[in-house]
Amino acid sequence: MAAVLDLNDTLGAAFIDYSIFCIVFGIFTTQGINFFHRYRTDPVNLKILVAVVWITEFVHQTLVAHALYHYTVSYVSG
Repeated sequence: MAAVLDLNDTLGAAFIDYSIFCIVFGIFTTQGINFFHRYRTDPVNLKILVAVVWITEFVHQTLVAHALYHYTVSYVSG
C-alpha cells in the first residue's frame, strides 16, 4: 500500500520554519554587516569566510523560498 503524503501538514510546517528562518537570516545579516564595520583590521581570510557563509545562507534562503512557492502556488494552480 502506498503512503499518501498530505501536503497541507508538510507545507504548513515548512512555511512556519521558513518564516522563523527569515527572522534568523535578518539577525545573521545584521551581525555580518556589524562585523564588517567594526572589525576592519581582521584578516582577509576571516572576512572571506564570513562572506562565503552569508552567501551560502542567502542561497539556502532563496532555494527554500523557491520550493515553497513551487509547491504552494505553482503546483496547486498548475
